[in-house]
Amino acid sequence: MIDLPTLLIVTVFATALSGALLVYVWLTNRHTSALMLWAIGYLMAAAALALMLAREKIADIWAIDFASALAITAYGMMWAGARRFDNRRTPLAYILIGPAIWLLARHFDTYFASMTANVNFVSFLLFCYTALTGYEFWRGSRKLYSAGCSS
Repeated sequence: MIDLPTLLIVTVFATALSGALLVYVWLTNRHTSALMLWAIGYLMAAAALALMLAREKIADIWAIDFASALAITAYGMMWAGARRFDNRRTPLAYILIGPAIWLLARHFDTYFASMTANVNFVSFLLFCYTALTGYEFWRGSRKLYSAGCSS
């Protein structure tokens, strides 16, 4: 039988290792800044998950509020990396709007008193950034496909 805490710890290390490898790849090819944006995103996601796993040992403001905001920001960084592959810049405000919405909603609405509501809302924000990332890859592949068909 698989032990869930062990699996989550392995996930933290695998995500951090992926981020470290992306930093190394970026160092070998600094012309592709998208790699560094992804590296930062992966490292932030690993830190966020580690904070969430430490919930029993640290204050909720770190384990829930900050960790969730950090995870949302990580997904925003990965979206910015996908845009950067297509030579499109992403204003920092677009990356930070998701975590800002989370932190504002968390502190101004009693709905977020339950853990289920927190998880649902953070998952929705992560889904939004994931969908935006998918859209960027689809958009980039469409350009490549149309350019390949016309030659």
